[in-house]
Amino acid sequence: MSKQYKVKRADRAAIPLQVGQIVYESGYDSYGLKNDDTRLTGIEYESFSVNESGKPVFTMPLEDVIAMSKTSTERHEYHCDGRDFCVEPAAEKLAKENHG
Repeated sequence: MSKQYKVKRADRAAIPLQVGQIVYESGYDSYGLKNDDTRLTGIEYESFSVNESGKPVFTMPLEDVIAMSKTSTERHEYHCDGRDFCVEPAAEKLAKENHG
């Protein structure tokens, strides 16, 4: 089973994705795209797929996804609905406390 990730920022992915969508780590060759993207942007990119099989492959920044454990795939550890980014529950609570 491929490692699962939840998209927390979708605007830098090489394909259209939605925040909160599950993607899978791909073990297939990205033909140098992952390394090129990392070198050109200075941000570490990784190869992913929307399919558990790992194909087709696309790249996106590793910092734009949240690694999911087997037990966390059904839990909502981050609030992503209707936003352009995901927010950790603790950070969201702190923001509400500080800004009313």
